[in-house]
Amino acid sequence: MNRSTSENRVLENAPGIFIADITLSTIVILLGFPGNAGVCFLLRKRSDLRKVPHYLFASLAVNGMFSCLLNLPSRLVMVVMVHLLDSPVSAEAACYILIPSGFACGILNAVTLSLMAIDRQDCVLRPFNRRMSKRNITKVIAISWIGTSVLTSAIIVYSLFHESQECDIISRIEGRDPIYVYFGILMVSFNVVSVLIIVITALRIVKRLRSCPLPEARSQHRRQENKLTWLTYKICGVFLVCWLPLFVCFPLAQFGRNFRDLLVGVLIITLAMSNFTYVLNPFLYYRMLN
Repeated sequence: MNRSTSENRVLENAPGIFIADITLSTIVILLGFPGNAGVCFLLRKRSDLRKVPHYLFASLAVNGMFSCLLNLPSRLVMVVMVHLLDSPVSAEAACYILIPSGFACGILNAVTLSLMAIDRQDCVLRPFNRRMSKRNITKVIAISWIGTSVLTSAIIVYSLFHESQECDIISRIEGRDPIYVYFGILMVSFNVVSVLIIVITALRIVKRLRSCPLPEARSQHRRQENKLTWLTYKICGVFLVCWLPLFVCFPLAQFGRNFRDLLVGVLIITLAMSNFTYVLNPFLYYRMLN
């Protein structure tokens, strides 16, 4: 994840950690990019896939492609240059891409999942007065991307005016570096809010369906909406499973002084595993269509 004294010591004592990191990141790139690109191609080709959830799936897929093209390759370059080729200068250059792209992908992923959960809640609780429709969904997605870009621009501007850009988020946050505190607070806030929205909307949907079954449950339209609802929460479930270890390890690595080396090593692996959301999401989508 980050170039730091603690991480370097961990990787020197356990080279299998960075080998596993490289392997996992490579797998995500090789499987995630074609999978997400295929989702975008399918949504563009098929005119019947023009509902609000499909637009949001497309936004999620584009975000996955963006991660596989910028964030993960820069991560690979950084690890290879530092730990295999011993070229920290090249690693610092890769960090200028790694930090803002990782921030943007994380924020946009959380926002898109939140929008998907809200749309599914509206479909069940207020089907005739939904907040997102075909008329405004493109604007909603555009606002989410523009808003994420504005938040990310602060990191990009900060990087341009600092010659040394160490990819050590934990140490920078501990040192109260303003831009890294900004990075940490926003990433945690957006993802925690996203988790709360997912859980609350899921509970409200289950409660509504149990207390008052929707009419025409056997109609084709209702079956399709049910499929989209279950797909949405499966994707949200994948997000929770892939990111939960990272949510647990990050604060432990920051405050667990006695086990710092071990926790940093675990943090590196959990960060690599969190990217598997970009591999599993297209698989779930294609499975629903079949």
